[in-house]
Amino acid sequence: MKIGFFIEYFGNGGVERVVQTLSNYLAQQGHTVYIFVLKRLPQEYAVDSRVHIVDIPNDVSSTLQKVLPYQLDVYSLHFYWLAYCYELADALVAGGKKVTLTEHSVFFQLYRDILSPFVAERKPSWQKVNVLTVLSGYDYQIHGAVLDNVAYMPNPNTFSASLPLQTSYQKNIIVVSRLAHHKRVDRALRAFALIANTHKDWQLLILGDGDLRVELANLSQALHIADRVSFVGNVKNVADYYAKSSIHLMTSLHEGWGLALTEAKQFGMPSVVMDAPCFYDLMQDGADGFIVAQDDIAAMADKIKFFIENPDACKAMGKTAKERVQAYNIDVVGKRWENLFQLVLENPQAIINAQLKTNYVLVAQDTKKIIADFVVEYNILYTKLCTLSKYSRLQAFLPMDFLLKCIRIFDFIKVVGFRVFFVRVLFHVQRLFFRFK
Repeated sequence: MKIGFFIEYFGNGGVERVVQTLSNYLAQQGHTVYIFVLKRLPQEYAVDSRVHIVDIPNDVSSTLQKVLPYQLDVYSLHFYWLAYCYELADALVAGGKKVTLTEHSVFFQLYRDILSPFVAERKPSWQKVNVLTVLSGYDYQIHGAVLDNVAYMPNPNTFSASLPLQTSYQKNIIVVSRLAHHKRVDRALRAFALIANTHKDWQLLILGDGDLRVELANLSQALHIADRVSFVGNVKNVADYYAKSSIHLMTSLHEGWGLALTEAKQFGMPSVVMDAPCFYDLMQDGADGFIVAQDDIAAMADKIKFFIENPDACKAMGKTAKERVQAYNIDVVGKRWENLFQLVLENPQAIINAQLKTNYVLVAQDTKKIIADFVVEYNILYTKLCTLSKYSRLQAFLPMDFLLKCIRIFDFIKVVGFRVFFVRVLFHVQRLFFRFK
């Protein structure tokens, strides 16, 4: 097959790392693979010499002129919050091309900012492409309630499956993250500060860079832990830092996947993470790490303290983490993508949809958790919608049929104890509809 991956940046981000890993695997299987990129940034990860990197313009018409002569069999789009992606998807579908589109962000991350045009841009494209792929059971169940062309496609592990189990116990705690607002690395600093005085031989390593680096460095000074925190920045040898750490932290407000979490697991390291939907697919709380509530810095500090004071438990959970993450080895996930591309290339849409519902499904492990999260997020959405004064403005950014389709989303929820949530949410949907009607 001739496969084209399309990404915004060619650099060190999570999406880029995933696409590079998949591209390397598919090239090694004998496929012709291209990565089409809008902008190149410094990147630290090796790309197979058989993978072709092609620059494209930030204009759909010009992109088509450049890309179509390659006569690709499948077009796989992996942009992140970019209107260009959906315009390109629509143009490719209109031209009869086979297209997959991956959402690397979590569902309600898209809908919280109701004044943005993302809803209007994405929804029609999701319906048109051959396959919309998502990264978690949470997103699969929500998207799958209203779309027939959804596939659960986990991200692959980015390090070799042959990494040995880490048996040493080194007194470093690691965070690997962009230093951006939604990553909330400040919470890792605050949690570390709570245990720093009683465990003076431990260090916090922060790998990654971003706009908040100076602000976070200043916070470490204010918390009196600056001499115990290393802002390492972006490095080529990130594996060396994982190898010399014993505890991993993740403090994001939301994650589509959690690449650093699976990387830490590959090194046999347990994690302490703040609650996000995807983590319930990747972790079992208390077995290979701990999940604490968003903003519960004291709970995060307590779990860090537990690992510090119980090294045998830390190592045991790390071993479990390494065993569980093998499900995402590139040989497994890469073959899944190869099969998906073959399915899309060789079959009409009706057969594709039928196969997706059989072979590309993930039922979330904690349905009650999904319902509770969904209701919390819906209430945030509803509050924002109620601030809009004119129906015309609402219609411009959130088509009313989306609100009505929300009702279908709740059809998959069958837990009797949560029927009160159905009533509440459906009442809000109906009230909102009649308010603006």
